[in-house]
Amino acid sequence: MFELDPAASTCSKKEVEEIYDSFTELSKEGFLHFDFHRLKQVAAGPPGPERNSLKRFLALCSSTPEKRILEGLLAGRPMQ
Repeated sequence: MFELDPAASTCSKKEVEEIYDSFTELSKEGFLHFDFHRLKQVAAGPPGPERNSLKRFLALCSSTPEKRILEGLLAGRPMQ
């Protein structure tokens, strides 16, 4: 259960819930687009749990430009 800490934020609980709901409505492909910068860092980074999770997540996604770039980075191909 989410509890808003009034000391840590000036947002109302309703505002925070609306933001959270907007993220939960993203498709898998929408998430790739939304967090592409961070996902590129993971894909180009060292082997480990984050990269493994990204590989599994990409297997569930439809083909998009972001997915193809991330798969290339995971395979060791530099971005062009």
